Amino acid sequence: MMRRGYLFGHRRIDLLTPQLDQADDRKRTERRERRARLEKRAADFARKQSNILSQAEDADPTDPDHRTRSRRPAVTGHDHP
Repeated sequence: MMRRGYLFGHRRIDLLTPQLDQADDRKRTERRERRARLEKRAADFARKQSNILSQAEDADPTDPDHRTRSRRPAVTGHDHP
């Protein structure tokens, strides 16, 4: 028969609480870092999109290179399933 409070004794709350706090902090830091990576990636996509739109707006429609580019499919990073 196991006594109540056997695991780590009567100090188990004092011993385990700091570990729980560390785990919470670690998860919070991981979420913050992931969010920062995703925000950076989204900003990079927005910048690239803006550059492409600017190039398209400034392009000479009679330029043979412009006509070639306009027939090429756009690469957005979302082309894969």
